[in-house]
Amino acid sequence: MKYFIVSDIHSFATELKYALKGAGFDKKNKDHTLVVVGDIFDRGDETIETYNFLSSIPKKRCILIKGNHEFLFRDLLRKSWPESHDFSNHTVDTFCQIAHRDIADLHNGDVDWEEIKAFVKTSKIWAWLQSKQWKNYFELGPYIFCHSFIPVSLKPKFKSAAMYYGTWNLSGKAFKYWDDWRNAMDFQWEDATWGDPIDYYQAGLFEEESKKGKVLVVGHWHVSDFWKRLANIKSYESPITEIYYSKDFIGLDCGVFREPYGGYFHPQNVLVIDDADFSKCYDTYGYELEYVKPARIIETVTPKS
Repeated sequence: MKYFIVSDIHSFATELKYALKGAGFDKKNKDHTLVVVGDIFDRGDETIETYNFLSSIPKKRCILIKGNHEFLFRDLLRKSWPESHDFSNHTVDTFCQIAHRDIADLHNGDVDWEEIKAFVKTSKIWAWLQSKQWKNYFELGPYIFCHSFIPVSLKPKFKSAAMYYGTWNLSGKAFKYWDDWRNAMDFQWEDATWGDPIDYYQAGLFEEESKKGKVLVVGHWHVSDFWKRLANIKSYESPITEIYYSKDFIGLDCGVFREPYGGYFHPQNVLVIDDADFSKCYDTYGYELEYVKPARIIETVTPKS
């Protein structure tokens, strides 16, 4: 079985399908499984196309992991009116696309918010997002796939903190490794989708799993930041979009970029793992990834703009 891992699709179906085709993914191939590490919607304008593609793959071969934008979607359905972050995260755009409405009409008062919510609540997309197909994490051999980081426990004097505050470098002070993270409650996993995974990693919160030979694979945070902060590699011309990898930590999310003449572009990384051979690892160009030994990475694909 080959596993094709992507993250942070953000309603860019065209880039997703282009990258998967380049990586050799065939949804009709019974030996191909797609793993999505969260954040399928928001930002792009291909919400319906993204849903249609993912839902067309047999459920047993499409593993969906919850990201913070899945929780944003759920929370917005409960509100009488969107908050500012619902607009800035483009969750409102997603709702309008599902309801076949223009967001400009919402701003102008030409369409009622309750009407849009009612449409979304009865849509196939909302039923799908609530289905058991969605998981908090997935393990494959040595790999642990989750959106941002595994849940960790709070130290006593930081009982009121949340994992999100790791973004402000509290991770080393407020949190500690929790060996029962696999049995965490849904709200703890939700909390874990928000923080800066690099913060937690640098604070040593994955060391215990690393000693067991585990490798953490995440999205959520742009790979250019992984390369800059963990490998001291940065580009002054354009952000690095290639998969970040080390012996126990892999980052996938390229990020969304604004086009020079308007609109957005979202290159998609694909990590390909063959569970039949855990001995060698290769990048897109056939070079061995020397530090990621636990499984075989056949190919990584990063489309160029």
